[in-house]
Amino acid sequence: MATVEPSESWIPLPYEEWAETKKTLQLYTQIAGKIRLALGPHKPEWTGASLYLTARGLTTGPMPTGSTSLEVTFDFFDHTLSVLKSDGRARVIPLVPARCVADVYRDVTGAVREFSVAADIWPKPQEVPDTTPLHENRHNRTYEPDKALRFFQVLTAVSNVLDAWSSRLFARTSVQFWWGSFDLSVLLFNGKHASPPDGVNYIMRYDLDAEFMTAGFWPGDDDAPVPGAG
Repeated sequence: MATVEPSESWIPLPYEEWAETKKTLQLYTQIAGKIRLALGPHKPEWTGASLYLTARGLTTGPMPTGSTSLEVTFDFFDHTLSVLKSDGRARVIPLVPARCVADVYRDVTGAVREFSVAADIWPKPQEVPDTTPLHENRHNRTYEPDKALRFFQVLTAVSNVLDAWSSRLFARTSVQFWWGSFDLSVLLFNGKHASPPDGVNYIMRYDLDAEFMTAGFWPGDDDAPVPGAG
């Protein structure tokens, strides 16, 4: 069985050096994540809503659209966001020169409609202080390609460790990227159901109905700028 040895020199990712790119990129990923949430089947603990790493970036994976499928992918080498349909159609949306969130949202949702896919998306961002609707956000427009690529490289290194570590455990998810909290993690289950606390909202009610623990990596934010593992 393959193992991954810890790196002697992890790629540094000081929050203050890429904070504005991180804020913009987080909202870009929420566009893709909300499409996945709209089109993908519901799965326990919202695991059907996350994104996944590829060798070049992040992806929704194929999402069912009748007898076809749709996929939204990020490429952090070419710095593009692609909307792909299983009938061969594709729309490649550039992320550089840096573009505001509203323009990227318009292009992505426009491509989805062009491909005759109906995705009911709530444009309010999740788990971020600024809840300006995605289609109205023209102030988040910083996207530095080298910073985005560095973040992807950090995610890849962390994912390799999490994947090898969790492979020994029976009840676990694959390594997933959560576009709301902007972290990478794996969930570990013991197989027991749990009762959500009284009064929790719809999202939390379905996120707390099983006993589990999670391990992962989070790049930080304005309130807690030091990246960390959980």
